[in-house]
Amino acid sequence: MLKVAAYCYEYSLFLAAGAMVAWTMLVARKHLVTRYRWFRLAPLALAGLTFGKVLFHPIVIVSPVSGTVFHPGEKVPVSVAIHPSFLTALFPAVNVDLPKCWTCKSSPAGIAVSGVLSGALDHFTIALPKDLAPGVLVTSAVAGMNGSMHPAMRSRYVELVVK
Repeated sequence: MLKVAAYCYEYSLFLAAGAMVAWTMLVARKHLVTRYRWFRLAPLALAGLTFGKVLFHPIVIVSPVSGTVFHPGEKVPVSVAIHPSFLTALFPAVNVDLPKCWTCKSSPAGIAVSGVLSGALDHFTIALPKDLAPGVLVTSAVAGMNGSMHPAMRSRYVELVVK
């Protein structure tokens, strides 16, 4: 049952799009159900679902805040929270992702991420190598059903300034 709920949450935008296509087809054919008020209000509910999914980020990097300065060779403590807490049961695989660096052309080499999943607040450590060039690293937190699948949720990006 949890797996079905997780898939519905993860793919809700696709489900909403499919429902809109079905709604459009019923309206075009002037089906009897189109006379009901709940049916005429369905696009508003589906639009609300779509905007809510895009604007609400249930996974958040609590610390450090964007713009925090670190130095090469330091270990950066990262805390990640998921709200509401029932999503931790749906998406137990939480990780910190370093997709790229704003000021360089490729992903920085030598950066290691390790973490402890505790349920309410997950703690990770990003080890910066001593020979890391100054710049801005971009990190985000991701969560999914397991570590090998693409993430179902991604937090807003946090910029780590390396000087």
